[in-house]
Amino acid sequence: MRVHFIGNTCNINYDIAKYLRKEGMDVHLFLAPSDQREPQNFPESEDPDLKANYPEWIHQLQIPCERLLPRWFIDTHNAKMLLKCDLIQCQGNFAPWIMDSGVPFVILPQGGDFFLWTMYSFLQLRYKGLFPHPMLLGLRRKMLKGYDKAACIIFCTVSTNWAKAYRKILPGKKIAPIGLMIDTMSFCSAGNSQMSPSPQIVDSIREKCELVLFQPTRQIWTWESSITHRCSYGNDVFLRALASTIVSDGLSVGAIMVDKNDADTEASRELIRELNIESNIFWVDIMPRYKLIALYRSCDIVVDGLVAGGYGVIGIEAMACGAPLMCYILSDVFETMFGEAPPVINVRTQEDIRAHLKYYFSHREELSKLGSLGVGYVQRHHSPEATLPRYVELYESILEKRNKFGFIDPRVFLKVKPSPWL
Repeated sequence: MRVHFIGNTCNINYDIAKYLRKEGMDVHLFLAPSDQREPQNFPESEDPDLKANYPEWIHQLQIPCERLLPRWFIDTHNAKMLLKCDLIQCQGNFAPWIMDSGVPFVILPQGGDFFLWTMYSFLQLRYKGLFPHPMLLGLRRKMLKGYDKAACIIFCTVSTNWAKAYRKILPGKKIAPIGLMIDTMSFCSAGNSQMSPSPQIVDSIREKCELVLFQPTRQIWTWESSITHRCSYGNDVFLRALASTIVSDGLSVGAIMVDKNDADTEASRELIRELNIESNIFWVDIMPRYKLIALYRSCDIVVDGLVAGGYGVIGIEAMACGAPLMCYILSDVFETMFGEAPPVINVRTQEDIRAHLKYYFSHREELSKLGSLGVGYVQRHHSPEATLPRYVELYESILEKRNKFGFIDPRVFLKVKPSPWL
């Protein structure tokens, strides 16, 4: 069986391909131009030894604009080899030009590509002062058609965005729940004999604050940015709850945040000044993975998104490191997809966050228990040992046209309230 992966957001497909090849499967990874622009998508950021000297199974596609491809593109730009395989696993934005290739394909949505063009709503067009352009509507229809022709859609986490997607593309589709795989040996304490030392910044914060939080998410929370990016991380909710905990409750709490020069980074800084908690917020720059792991392990609580209803890569990495995770999750949907809800501090409102911070401030021993449960959860649902057999089973089920794979009913998402900016 030969499988081709297209797209590599956050090295997700690279990790899966690398481990499947170790199991003897013939897998090739094709990097799109968008992958080649963002450092977090470079395979060498995962494995520094590569240093851009990629092995023969990693290819770089030269595509002028991967989202505006005519059908004849398949025969140009040395892309013919892309279709010489038994199965393709691609990100959603490639579905329109894969769909008529004659090769069966599955879609693994990564980041916003699940919604780009597919979920490009009239609200967004009106908000930007534009009329629905015929070209945009045509691309949206083509994306919908591409999703419709996919053999299945792999859901690797949960999000309120799926609720809007259900009404557009999911009825009658096969949904394959497979946890987002990470290289757990790089993160789990049990799999890494050399524990990262506590970063100097954490040691200095502990001289001032008794409880140290870490929020490495992007800063996207204003209405304008949420519409533009089709998501929100609820950073303002977190900051307001933190201010209440510090100012009103008098607790000594500090938070580390990552300056990624996001759409709302300056808005967050301004809000911090308004809330008068500048002395409790510590900004750091984007850092290599080994430093990120050290922060996960050294802080008391890691904070992920507070709106989407599920964790992302940050949440999985934090749990793998044994860090207690705070985020908002749709517990019942997780139970349907993966058989259990993740062991996280489940919060949605400012009052929820404030109450839990007050509790864990006085019950630190509970945090270590929660961290241990998180490591076990990641091993059961996101480790190579847990996910690789599922991928092999899925590919065989599609190619051999068997119904042995445990697909889920997409109607599970009907009861989820959609995000307002989609």
